[in-house]
Amino acid sequence: MNHAMRRKEMIDKVIKAMLCMSRASWEQGTAAQALYELHCAFRSDIGPEYFVCMAHDAIIRQGEDGRFSARLCQGDQ
Repeated sequence: MNHAMRRKEMIDKVIKAMLCMSRASWEQGTAAQALYELHCAFRSDIGPEYFVCMAHDAIIRQGEDGRFSARLCQGDQ
């Protein structure tokens, strides 16, 4: 297995593990930004679907005060 294939396999494992964890609102934004930067660095390996889905989740969980992901975890301030 060549270096590029091993890198893609490792990146896929990390993304899947990250997406399976529950997150506070600020962690949701940080994770989405990390996925966006990963896509920018490895466009041929990582598509935009991950960070687009996370952005969508942040928007649909917007609080009444306008904060994104506010309803993601009711306990965080």
